Amino acid sequence: MPPAMPPRVPVVLLPSAEAAAVAALPRPPLVGRRTLLLVAALLVTVGIAVYFVSRPPAPAAVSRPAIEEAFNEVDLGTFSRPLPADVAGFIKEDFVVRVSLVLNPKYGDPARVRPLVERRRNKLRHVVNLEVIHARTESDLRRPAVLEDLRDDIRNRLNRDLGGSRDGQFVIQEVLFPEAHVPPRR
Repeated sequence: MPPAMPPRVPVVLLPSAEAAAVAALPRPPLVGRRTLLLVAALLVTVGIAVYFVSRPPAPAAVSRPAIEEAFNEVDLGTFSRPLPADVAGFIKEDFVVRVSLVLNPKYGDPARVRPLVERRRNKLRHVVNLEVIHARTESDLRRPAVLEDLRDDIRNRLNRDLGGSRDGQFVIQEVLFPEAHVPPRR
């Protein structure tokens, strides 16, 4: 017969100082530090790639045409003067003109000259209104060629106020009338 084995008795261990020391030992991490750094770098790379792929394309750089760069316009606004239409003066017609100044690109840097002219806009409006338009007689304002005369007078008068010429060039190159109403001659 085989030798008899003593019955197994469960052993209950009471907590001891040695068991507490074993439980306090740090556990090894499930994932190493290198693996965590690799995953973080991969996530950053994927995030940057998604950002650049998903953003809308930048608008194409379009060069401005040369004519637009050379054409710099300042609008002085609309000027009007009532003109009597009959001898008694009961019916009135208006002389109405809108004045725009074209700055000379050869005079200087347009980015510097334009703000200077715009700052003086009220003064220039006053000169055009009182010294050019209201200085003319009613019969002058009814002539068909009045716009050509006004164009020359306004350009010369305002160039004189803006400082004259520099190397034979004036600040205002041309005066335009985008809108004009000239009453007919009676």
